[in-house]
Amino acid sequence: MKSIARVICVLALFSFVSGEATAQSTTTTIELSSSPNPSVVGELVTFQALVTGTVPTSTVQFMDGSANLGAPAALICVTSPCIISGAGLQTSALTQGVHSITATFSGGGNNGPSSGALIQIVDAAASPAPALSSWVVTMLALLIGGVGMTSIRRLAWLIGNFKARTPPATSQRPDPVFEPTAKLRRVKLMTDKTEMIWSRAR
Repeated sequence: MKSIARVICVLALFSFVSGEATAQSTTTTIELSSSPNPSVVGELVTFQALVTGTVPTSTVQFMDGSANLGAPAALICVTSPCIISGAGLQTSALTQGVHSITATFSGGGNNGPSSGALIQIVDAAASPAPALSSWVVTMLALLIGGVGMTSIRRLAWLIGNFKARTPPATSQRPDPVFEPTAKLRRVKLMTDKTEMIWSRAR
């Protein structure tokens, strides 16, 4: 009787262990995604892990290299029947550079462990344009306005002056009228005085 009881206990233990091994043998996969990617320093980035298995439960741990990104995130069924569960994480603490992000599922709910990975690129934030003080803005506005009015007045003067001096349209250009310059008039005056003095001397 004792021998039979031992055999039964051994068979029961073997069946229990085999059942646990069979229950934990379901292979799982993780699809990891991020948005936006690439991002900039200080921007909020959302990571999402989708675990495919047989009613996958438990948690997913997101990591940046060897550092944990927050606490483990709980899986929530996203399909019916529940063959895909999802977990997410949001962070704005990523520094500039290339980040190796992983999501690790430790197993649970008769599913084996698995992990997924991606590369997150974080660019430097754009430098903001320097703010102009109010007096600089006022001076620029006055300067631009003054230059504009001056240009308009000058253009109007040039147009009017051009119209006043435009010669009549003819087939031949009029002969230029010779007008002695002030220097030539002074030379002629000196010549006339010289001739007058010479005449009196004779």
